Amino acid sequence: MNKNALYKFITLIYSEFGEEFDFDKDDMRENVDPYDTISMFLMESLGLSYDEADFVYASYVETIEKYDINSLTVDDVIIPKLANYDGVKTYVAEVVVKESYTYETYLPAIMRSAIQEYVIDSDSTDITEYLDTWGHEIEITKSKGKR
Repeated sequence: MNKNALYKFITLIYSEFGEEFDFDKDDMRENVDPYDTISMFLMESLGLSYDEADFVYASYVETIEKYDINSLTVDDVIIPKLANYDGVKTYVAEVVVKESYTYETYLPAIMRSAIQEYVIDSDSTDITEYLDTWGHEIEITKSKGKR
C-alpha cells in the first residue's frame, strides 16, 4: 500500500472518529480498545483484510504521533515497519499460567488484541503456582532478537 492510499485512510479514520474519539492519541500504541474500534471499522466498512487493517492502523498511529493531522501531507505519512514482540499473558484458573508469545506485527496493541482474541498460539505455557482467583494481565515487550 502506498502513501497516497494510506493518506486517504488516515484522513478517513480521522474524519470518522476525529476529536470526539474517546482515546488519547498517545495511548493508541498500547491500548487495544482504539485498535479494535478502528480495525473493525476498516474491515467491516471498507472491506480490508486483517493484515491490511493492521498496516493502516499502525500507519495512522505512527503518523498522528509525529504530525498534526490538520496540516498532514502525503509526504508526512509513515510506512510502518514490522517488528517482533514478545508477550506474556498471566492469569489464574486454579493455577497461575504464563503463556509466552512471539509475533511479528506493527504495534503492541495489535499483538495484545491477537493474544486476547486467540489469533495467535502461545510459544510456551508454564504453570507457576496454584491459586484460586481470576485476573488477566498481558505484558508486551519488543523482542531482543529474532527467534
